[in-house]
Amino acid sequence: MKVFQTILFLLLIVSTCAAEFIIDEKDSLIELESTRFKPNPTASLILSLAVPGGGQIYNRKYVKGACLILIESYLIYAIYDNQTIASDLLDLRDELDPESFEYAYYKGKFEKHIDARNDNIWLYIGVKLFSVVDAFVDAHLYTFDEEMNEKFTLDLTWKHQTPYLVLQIPFN
Repeated sequence: MKVFQTILFLLLIVSTCAAEFIIDEKDSLIELESTRFKPNPTASLILSLAVPGGGQIYNRKYVKGACLILIESYLIYAIYDNQTIASDLLDLRDELDPESFEYAYYKGKFEKHIDARNDNIWLYIGVKLFSVVDAFVDAHLYTFDEEMNEKFTLDLTWKHQTPYLVLQIPFN
C-alpha cells in the first residue's frame, strides 16, 4: 500500500514537471489576442475544489488533470475501503470476549485500518491542496511564455576604449 502511494506521489510530481513537454499546447495559427483563451484563476480554483483534476483540465493541462483524477479517485476509494473494513472489524470484535486472543487480533487489525484511513485522508488533503494551488497558479501563468517571448538584447559596445556589455530587457 505504501509503495503504491509513493508511486502515485511520484507520478503527481513527474506529471507536473513533464506536462509541458508531453503536450504542445501552443497554436500554430495566428489569432487575435482578444480571442485567445485565457483561463479565469477563480473559476480554475473552484473547479479544482469541486472536481478532481477539474481546474487542470480547465487550464488545458490534460496530463496533469488525468493524473490528479486517478490519484484523487484512488485516495477516495482507499479511504472508503479502509473505513468499511474497520467498521466490519469493529462489529466482529464487539461480539468477542475482551479477554480472548481473537479480540486482541481484531483490535490490532481494526487500528491498522483506521491508521491507513487516516493516512489516506491526510494524503488526500495534501493532494487536493496541491491541485487547487496548482490550478490557480497555472491560470495566472497561462500566458507567461507568450509574454516572455519578447527578445532581450545583449550588446557589446565600446566607449572611450572601454568595453561595455549592455543588456536590454523589455518590460510591459
